[in-house]
Amino acid sequence: MELKPAQDLAETLLKTHGLSHWQVRFDHARARCGSCNFDRQEITLSKHFVALNDAQELRLTVLHEIAHALVGPANGHNQRWQKVAFDIGATGQTTNTSAQMPKHRWGIQCQCCTAIVGRRHRRSLKLHWMRCGVCGTASAKLRWIALN
Repeated sequence: MELKPAQDLAETLLKTHGLSHWQVRFDHARARCGSCNFDRQEITLSKHFVALNDAQELRLTVLHEIAHALVGPANGHNQRWQKVAFDIGATGQTTNTSAQMPKHRWGIQCQCCTAIVGRRHRRSLKLHWMRCGVCGTASAKLRWIALN
């Protein structure tokens, strides 16, 4: 989906649910679809998520974030949030498992058993605290590999 129609849809949904003073912004997140920032009174959507998904997927994500905005920051994904999410037409799920997201660029591979023990978009993670979940090898035997 293009950014302009996505923004129009999100702004319409915000107004429909009494949040016309809230803003919609796009970010470069690769691991999440959207977020709700209470201090700034804005909902952010991943440009990658928007580009890879259809209007229905976008609508459900925006409704998820609107539910957060309506219940306030102290509620997370509790029962109150879940009820509001259902009431406004969101799924009430805490994470979106049906959305298409960008593929991870990097893997963390164990040199002993060759298992991929982690996937990341950037190589910013320090490996010194990690262990292989398959064979238990310490971080000295873990390395970054390109996945594509």
